[in-house]
Amino acid sequence: MGPMIRAKLAKQVAVAPVIAALLAFPQLSFAESPAAQPVRATPGEVLVILAGDEAGPIDPDLSSVKALQVKPFNGYKSFKILSRSGLSLVPNQAEEIALPAARKLRITLLERRKDGRFKVQVSINRPNKTDYLPLLEVAAQPGERFFVAGQKYQGGTILIGVRVGERPTHK
Repeated sequence: MGPMIRAKLAKQVAVAPVIAALLAFPQLSFAESPAAQPVRATPGEVLVILAGDEAGPIDPDLSSVKALQVKPFNGYKSFKILSRSGLSLVPNQAEEIALPAARKLRITLLERRKDGRFKVQVSINRPNKTDYLPLLEVAAQPGERFFVAGQKYQGGTILIGVRVGERPTHK
């Protein structure tokens, strides 16, 4: 046998066990691969809050939020929820939420980590610009809000609270 025939025969012999394994073990087929499974959306929520420097009311839904009772947020003396928006996050697909002063919040779920946390990118655009400026990446605990401060607005500061996923229930 010549070298060309030997090489061709060697390729056929190497491929044969793979084909046999796929026929013998259909659960190994490509149709069962994770890429073929439907992607489940992760629920979430965005709160847009007006935080004031002057004494004033605190929205009842925010009065027990621990993150707002510690620095840097405990310096504000009033909190009012301006909007509440639900999210349905699909990995690597951005969701946009309208913010006051013609800005937009962009949230992208990057991954679900092995420890259960969600890696999320949050950015805000500038008025009349199409580019998005990365604000931060967060490893968020499921169901727990994280907060970021936004721009000045109506004598206060916009705070953005983001919740990704649901808090696990313990039995």
